[in-house]
Amino acid sequence: MGTRKKSFLVLAAKTGLRRKELVSLRVQDLDLEKQVVYNRSPKGVGEVRVPKDSADQKLLDDEAVSAIEDWLDTREATLERLEERGHEGRRGDGAKPDSEWLYPNDAGEKLDPMSMSRWWDKATNRAHHRVKDDDPELSEKFASFTCHDARRCYTSWLNWNSCPRDVIQALRGDAEGDMVALYTQHGEDQVRREYEKAMPTLGLYLGSLVHPRFSTD
Repeated sequence: MGTRKKSFLVLAAKTGLRRKELVSLRVQDLDLEKQVVYNRSPKGVGEVRVPKDSADQKLLDDEAVSAIEDWLDTREATLERLEERGHEGRRGDGAKPDSEWLYPNDAGEKLDPMSMSRWWDKATNRAHHRVKDDDPELSEKFASFTCHDARRCYTSWLNWNSCPRDVIQALRGDAEGDMVALYTQHGEDQVRREYEKAMPTLGLYLGSLVHPRFSTD
């Protein structure tokens, strides 16, 4: 699986980010040293980007950081190849290898949610065919697995590991959640321990996402 596909699959599963939130991420929204991504385009704000100090903080574990780093290592070269092929954007501009978007389209512009869905379908369809002979049941789950299903898995992992309700709400970015208040009450280290305890290791083919135990039915 390519580094781009793996990174957005892992990122969605390990943060609960929605499609619109994924395509709205800029490289500057990442703090891989602190293992945090700042969701500055949360649900309900339209196209507005909220200030960084008001953004939803999404925690990352080692696997998510590694997947993102692998993508960043190849991202610039990918965009440069597209520029050489003459890909043009909506305004007729050439591809931009210096694009600010974490997951830009082929012209270096902001990706739209429907295009993210197409990328997602290609990634899960590839996994569907890869495991079809060895595990037909797993293969069928890959065939219908959506970005929203990844968010549901994220919530399920937190629930199954007995994460406190206020921690889950804040990690999901729910309206009732408040990371600042959460850190004040529980402490940053405790919140991270709860998060990392709940997150499974997905591995290259992300079979854990659609294992029967993680049914999306």
